[in-house]
Amino acid sequence: MRALLLAALLAQDTAKPLGATVALEFVVTAPATTPADATLWLAGNLDVLGAWKPHGVKLVRGEDGLHRARVNVPRGAELEFKVTRGSWALVERAADGADVENRRHEALAPATIEVAVAAWSEGRASTIVGVVERHEGFGEKSGLAPRAIHVWLPPGCTEPDAPRCSVLYMHDGQNLFDAAGGFGAGEWRVDETCDRLIRAGAIPPLIVVGIANTRERMSEYTPSPSSLSSVGGHAGDYARLLLEEVKPFVDARYPTRKDRDHTFVAGSSLGGLVSLVLAQQHPEVFGGAAALSPVLTWDREWIRRKWEEAPPSPRVRLWIDMGTKEGEGRVRADDEARARTEEWLGAMQRFAATLEKSGMQRDVDFAARVIEGARHHEAAWAARFEEVLRFLLGPASEETVVRRELAAYYRDLSARDWKVFADHFWPGASITTAWQPPGEEKVRVVPSTVEEFVRLAPQGPDSKPIFEERMVDATITVEGSLAQAWVHYVMRFGEPGDVLEFAGIDSISLLRQEGRWRIASLVFAGQEDPTGK
Repeated sequence: MRALLLAALLAQDTAKPLGATVALEFVVTAPATTPADATLWLAGNLDVLGAWKPHGVKLVRGEDGLHRARVNVPRGAELEFKVTRGSWALVERAADGADVENRRHEALAPATIEVAVAAWSEGRASTIVGVVERHEGFGEKSGLAPRAIHVWLPPGCTEPDAPRCSVLYMHDGQNLFDAAGGFGAGEWRVDETCDRLIRAGAIPPLIVVGIANTRERMSEYTPSPSSLSSVGGHAGDYARLLLEEVKPFVDARYPTRKDRDHTFVAGSSLGGLVSLVLAQQHPEVFGGAAALSPVLTWDREWIRRKWEEAPPSPRVRLWIDMGTKEGEGRVRADDEARARTEEWLGAMQRFAATLEKSGMQRDVDFAARVIEGARHHEAAWAARFEEVLRFLLGPASEETVVRRELAAYYRDLSARDWKVFADHFWPGASITTAWQPPGEEKVRVVPSTVEEFVRLAPQGPDSKPIFEERMVDATITVEGSLAQAWVHYVMRFGEPGDVLEFAGIDSISLLRQEGRWRIASLVFAGQEDPTGK
């Protein structure tokens, strides 16, 4: 996705206010291999640069052989651009033919921008693996600009007896599958990665739907106006496009599994933000979402605040990540780049803490990854896309299954739904409570059955005594049908205004039978008696 359509997007809450325009002159030197009759163009992120159309601003060749264009841009704007010959199949490349990152300039004052193109892509061949079908005309029913969708089909999907497939909806669809048809800084290699993982049995059959962006990308991918301007706030319209136009079309035309457990959404940067918005506001549709380098800082961390107010129900499975060099290449000064990266990393940490506070377990319900050395472009997102797919879609390891069972156990314990709580134990299971009261030298040990424990515990979800326990972390060992877990927990117990809080460790033995892990014995250790006796 061209290393991000709008450089100002990521840091829009720290960007400089835009005022008057400044004049920029672009002077481009073309390589010797350029045809004499070729017309060169600028393609860039701003409307005056064509909003990433490959023929945005025409460059005029002078008698000196240089190609020039003059453009007025808003003062303070951060430009991203490339030089083309009128098509993304004829975009500038490095001398060795490799992709080059978007060129950047911060328009603080009038300037002459000199560019030397090393080589052209010369009509790069398609890189698509498998089948990608293109369908036009989506958006107008939702009051948005029309755009195409690109549908990648997994191996064997077109056969008459093909199994029904999960579906992953992705934004910025032009840059997912084909280096020849994309723009900016390359493609995600979604087709290559999915094809390899599906053939290896690492993920189930998956259809990927890439929804193309438009020049209104910032507006459509954001849930509220920017805190610095009136730009943004039409994510609801974009959601209507996806839910009322795109998904019904895909479900009707292709062999999909339509339920939420097999429907996912993913994107990067602002596409990552809108993926989180869709997951938070439509959990009945999307069972999981991936947000790579998401713009969590948008509108004073809107998505974190909204998640705190209304965590999605039912719960969704999430992947979020951020590179340690997101800001590099986007701003001039190294210290400013580091500051912006630290801001984005801090926003991710705060969002992850919000997820945990809502009851989600790290590495069970969500993954929050810091990607060392990763920058803000397609190559970085492509490099970790396999890990994203494995987390969202891959078969869970037995350790992960045990971790999920434990997370559910602690949720049900805190909810005090004792019938559901008891179902986590095998018949005849034991619960041993061990604690050391303050001032006493000996540890008190009280064995009990599950029934006895429930009888002593505070009853009912509306009872006054506070009785909450949260799993912080767990070390799990699995051997065949047996598992042993050591769980670090935090407990809150008492009456309103007089609440005792302490940490402890549970030692839990689990047994698997008929595909189900349940608890065989539990030793509950803390510094205070959790039954209050």
